[in-house]
Amino acid sequence: MQEERTFQIKSLKSSHNCGRVFKIGLVTYKWIGKQYFNVLMENPRLGLRKMKAQISSTYNIIVSIGKCRNAKKFALYEIEDTLKEHYNRLWDYGIEIKRANPGSNVNMEVDHTLDGSLMFKRLYGLIEAIKERVPHAEHILCARHILANFNSRFKGEHFIKPFWRVVKATTKQRHEAAMQEIKELDRGTFDYLMDRDPKLFCDAVENGISESFNAEIVEARHKPIIAMLEDIRVYVMQRLYHQRSKGESWDLTICPSIRKKIIHLKEKQKFWAVYPCGYQQFEVVLCNDRYAIDLIRRTCGCRRWQLTGIPYVHGVAAISSMNLNSEEYVASCYSKATYFTCYAYIIHPLNDSSLWTQNEYTKPLAPKSKRLPGRPSTKRRKSAAEKDISSTHTISRVKQVQRCSICYVSEHKKMGAQQNEFQQQDPLLQLQDPLPQTLIPRSTPATPRPRSTSARLVQLRKRKASERITKLCLRKKVVPKDGSGCSLENPIDLA
Repeated sequence: MQEERTFQIKSLKSSHNCGRVFKIGLVTYKWIGKQYFNVLMENPRLGLRKMKAQISSTYNIIVSIGKCRNAKKFALYEIEDTLKEHYNRLWDYGIEIKRANPGSNVNMEVDHTLDGSLMFKRLYGLIEAIKERVPHAEHILCARHILANFNSRFKGEHFIKPFWRVVKATTKQRHEAAMQEIKELDRGTFDYLMDRDPKLFCDAVENGISESFNAEIVEARHKPIIAMLEDIRVYVMQRLYHQRSKGESWDLTICPSIRKKIIHLKEKQKFWAVYPCGYQQFEVVLCNDRYAIDLIRRTCGCRRWQLTGIPYVHGVAAISSMNLNSEEYVASCYSKATYFTCYAYIIHPLNDSSLWTQNEYTKPLAPKSKRLPGRPSTKRRKSAAEKDISSTHTISRVKQVQRCSICYVSEHKKMGAQQNEFQQQDPLLQLQDPLPQTLIPRSTPATPRPRSTSARLVQLRKRKASERITKLCLRKKVVPKDGSGCSLENPIDLA
């Protein structure tokens, strides 16, 4: 049995009174690393203390922090070998995708090394794929990200409202007026926005689709490349199915979110006066605002209908005046039929990696990992706009003259002004020595000791009038055995 991985029990005592041992020497860091291989692959940033607590609760044993550190290092080395295997099988993964989903296209960019091997660089980007597959698609910028970059270069709250007036403007006149307002504030700001073509983010207030997708793949981004692609593929495959199933339960002609907007606009349209002037042509008036409506062309003077495909409150008021259904004037892109067309595509499932077809392509190597100096950051860097929303607003005090908030001078601060005022008002602090020598015991030296920081802080704090009166009364109410009182004029001799 010496050459076999077995052992033999020579003696076994079924009953014993030994105490349980929680520190077992047979538990090595390699055993712990193998147990936590999948855990560290999904979460490489698992803390050592948390790892130690999980081992204690799961296996009921106690291990040291050093053993957890060695186990994590061993597991990460094993994961790096797994990463190399992932990159070697990228061609096989692409062939499997094409086999299961006919019509799919997989492109991978590699770098040629000096020894003739291939090194993985990146997969085909989404922007390039859209340019190739949908060349006529409109490219719109996210106004919130434009504002975040804008705030990093141009400081000041006076730029925010004019910027949003530019974004929200639906007519050429309002857009030019808002841009002229920014131009009068700062010429450089105007040139910065014109370089980014404000027409592209005029109606794009947010980028919800990309933000939602990025939030879903946060955990997948830390996994090996094939595991990451598989998580994304499975997520999109399930989402297509669930969205398709959700649409089948609708008893509507348009999407529910668009119907909610129409209902909200119907409540606001009662304040607008509608004047017919031709066949399905109206003039809608509210105070000094008036817009021309054409139901045949589906146009409105404010241009919101043309931009969004949904009739705004002016159009809803004209449609309601003819007792027509406003949902029939919504663009076809918001219909239930178009919704099913978007989710009609099905992503077919894939087989296990052991069943993939082997190819004769040169296997790409894993890219070289670059480790930056210092401890790696574990938190996402927030933009200036996110910081203003999620935290309190703070202003830096660098290179600023600090002044007293009471007397507005730079010689002292608020605590110094309170101390001066307190010394002028409190009769106890006007004495040369606040504590008479007759109150000091004989064992205490006559030289006063330096006060501690806490005592100085208490002395500098401005006391209310009630507190000073209370302290004086307490000192006066001290009565010795002979019945004589204690005050500043008649102190008690403790000797």
